[in-house]
Amino acid sequence: MGAFLVTTALGNYVASVLVVIVRAASNNVWYPSEDPNKGYMEYFFFLLSGLMLINFVVFLYVASSYKYKTVPKRTLQTAQDLDTGQPAAGDPSV
Repeated sequence: MGAFLVTTALGNYVASVLVVIVRAASNNVWYPSEDPNKGYMEYFFFLLSGLMLINFVVFLYVASSYKYKTVPKRTLQTAQDLDTGQPAAGDPSV
């Protein structure tokens, strides 16, 4: 639960910084402070969708380059080697 709240807080801070950057770069034209009807909010949302597209492409690259771990197949002999029949140290069932 704590990780969820931290990532939500960080996302809110990043969104606030993005709004400040867009306002400064566009001289309050894209994201106006006074009247939203006089601005070009669609440019701001196109910017957000472009950032999401870049994020998706990076995700695809990372996901496609992921290498799975190869785990040796468990056979009857390895199962017998692992199962000594002795209780583990600190086992409460003993």
